[in-house]
Amino acid sequence: MPNHKFQQTEKALLALADQCVKCGLCLSTCPTYLLNINEADSPRGRVTLIQGLIHKQIHPSDKKLQQHIDGCLSCGNCESACPSAVRFIDLLDQAKSVYPLSSVPRWQLSLLSSSKLFPMAVKAAQYVPRSFSSVLPGLAGQLLKNRPDNIKLIKQPAKSDKQSKSRIGVFSGCIGRVIDSDAINLTCQLLAKLGHEVIMPATQNCCGAMHQHEGYLQDAIALSDKNTAAFNREKLDVIIYFASGCGAQLLKSQQQFIAPIMEASAYLASLKLPATASPDHKIAIHSPCTLNNQTDAWPMMLELVKKLAGNQLVELPGNQICCGSAGLHLLKHPHAANQLMQPKLAALKQLKPDILLTANTGCALHFRNTVRDAGLSLRVMHPAEWVSEQILNHRTDD
Repeated sequence: MPNHKFQQTEKALLALADQCVKCGLCLSTCPTYLLNINEADSPRGRVTLIQGLIHKQIHPSDKKLQQHIDGCLSCGNCESACPSAVRFIDLLDQAKSVYPLSSVPRWQLSLLSSSKLFPMAVKAAQYVPRSFSSVLPGLAGQLLKNRPDNIKLIKQPAKSDKQSKSRIGVFSGCIGRVIDSDAINLTCQLLAKLGHEVIMPATQNCCGAMHQHEGYLQDAIALSDKNTAAFNREKLDVIIYFASGCGAQLLKSQQQFIAPIMEASAYLASLKLPATASPDHKIAIHSPCTLNNQTDAWPMMLELVKKLAGNQLVELPGNQICCGSAGLHLLKHPHAANQLMQPKLAALKQLKPDILLTANTGCALHFRNTVRDAGLSLRVMHPAEWVSEQILNHRTDD
């Protein structure tokens, strides 16, 4: 008896794939094509491979097929360049849900996305030398190699007895509650000082982006539903996020949330902020792919940082090309991730900034490990973290 559900999903997948006219306008924007100069690592090449799967010309177990599909960064550059409006990221996500193409088992995603287990695992890894990463298999070895230093945890915002200007919900995410803890804590401190009530729902969980991009779509939907329930019960004025990848995922469900969803720096830009003294350090700013291609936060973020930093700010050259982090790509394809990072490292060596700003958790981790290994003295911060620190420490209207 035929599997009608599979056939219907396959038919919908083919309809998505057939939107691509193979014009090639996306090639110059695709990081993996530019890196490998291989059509199978280009957007139209991957569309062709998926069409081959659907027409039974290629078997899902083909290792080269899996390598080319899994190598995609889901950066969205091709979608921005596509004249046919092909939803390429959705196409890949759905292909992985229809066929067994994911390279990451569900149990590993459960560990990475656990708000309790992941921080415990990262803390324990502080006592294991990075050199041990070469003897550990798969993601475990790469997690140890790329583990963050100086682990801190987010703090629950203190409740205020005063009448607040607004109720702000904070989405901390799963990995972000460790990697972005400084940014979250400092921004919450600033918002409270400005008279806002900050709420971090204890029942929130992972945004589901990792699950969706690995083809576990039902898991991603379940995580989204839990977040919707957690934030909607708080009767918020706005929900802010710090990791651009999480933000892009949350915005897909914006209609289910009662409150609007905004990137943390962009929300700060919408407020009347105190004046600050000009910084005495040089700042470079990086624009993550998800921020550029899947949200509208970049212009507001850039304008705010420019306003505070003045002529001390420079945009990192090559912002239009992915740094290689790309969610789990850094852990699954470390060699390609490091190759994509090299032009950015060269730019940092030439610019010699004191601080690098980036609004994505994975990008921040990739940059921190890269500059550490290169021996550069450089502080990597979230833009909202830097803005909050500037205002809290250097305001001129006290």
